[in-house]
Amino acid sequence: MDAERNKQIQLNRLKAKQALKERDKSTSKSRDLNGSLNSNNKRNLKQVEDHDDNAGASKSRRNAANDTNDTNAPLRRDPRLGQYYEYDLSKMRNSKGGFLVEDDHGLGDKTENEIRKEKQRELERTLAASYEPGLNIDLNANPKCKLCDSIEIDRQILSSFGVKVCHKCKQANPHKFSLLTKTECKEDYLLTDSELRDADIMPHLLKRNPHRASWNNMMLFLREQVEEFAYKKWNGPEGLDKEWERREQLKHNKKGKKFQDSLNDLRRRTKNNVWQQRQDAQHVHEWTTEDDKQICSICSLTVDIESF
Repeated sequence: MDAERNKQIQLNRLKAKQALKERDKSTSKSRDLNGSLNSNNKRNLKQVEDHDDNAGASKSRRNAANDTNDTNAPLRRDPRLGQYYEYDLSKMRNSKGGFLVEDDHGLGDKTENEIRKEKQRELERTLAASYEPGLNIDLNANPKCKLCDSIEIDRQILSSFGVKVCHKCKQANPHKFSLLTKTECKEDYLLTDSELRDADIMPHLLKRNPHRASWNNMMLFLREQVEEFAYKKWNGPEGLDKEWERREQLKHNKKGKKFQDSLNDLRRRTKNNVWQQRQDAQHVHEWTTEDDKQICSICSLTVDIESF
C-alpha cells in the first residue's frame, strides 16, 4: 500500500512539472509572436486570450492531479496536533471514577483460539441450562416434584443435582433448595476442599464468576445435600455445633496466646531499655526520724530537720 502511494505521488509530481514546462513554453512563444504592443500601448487581444487559455488548462490539470491523489491516499494528519492514541470505544467501559478504561472482559493475554473456545463453552452452558425437553403425553412418564407431584420440574436442579423439585416448591423452601457457594460450605458446615471438589460425593453447579470473567467459575451446591453430608460427617446437627464451638474456642485461644506473647515481648524489650535500667538502678531513700534528724536506713544519709 505504501509503495503504490509513493508511486502515485511521484507520477503526480512529474505531471505537474510537465504542465509547468508546457505553460512556460507556450507563454514565451506567444510573447515572441505577439510581442508588439498596440496603439494604446497594451498587449494584443490574441496574446491575452492565449494566456487565459493556457492558464485555464494548467489549472484544470492541477485539479485533476489533486483529485487523483485525494482518491488514492487518505487525508494527512496535521503534525501540530501532537501525539495521540486511538481507542476502540466499543471496548471501553465506565469505571464510575471519572474516566473510561478498556475492558478486556477478563480475558487478559489469551489468544483468539482460547477466547473463541471460552465463548463456545459459555454458550453451551447457557443452552444446556435453558433447554427444557417437552412433556410426555403419558403424565405418569414425566418426572414429578417430590413435594407436590407437579410436572413443572426445575431442569437445572434436576440435571445438576438429580433432585426433582418444581419452581414453586423451590421458592417456598429456601432452607432446602437454595444454592450455597464453596466458601459458605466451608465456613458453615466445616467441609474441606477435597470433599467439595469430588463430584461423586457432592454434586455441584459451575457458574461464571460475576465479579470477573478471568477468575475461576463459582461452585454452587444444593443446601439439602450439603446438610445431609455434613450431618453424616459430624453425627448430626449437635455434633456440627460442638465442632464449630471447638474450632471457635481454638481460634480464641490462639488469638489470646498471640496477644500474650506480644505483650511479653513488649515487656521484655521495655525492661531491657537503657532508660528502664537507669530507673531501676536509681536509689530510693528509706527515711527514719531520730532527734530532729532523718536518717536513711540504706545509705545512712542524715538530714537535719528544723522544728518551728
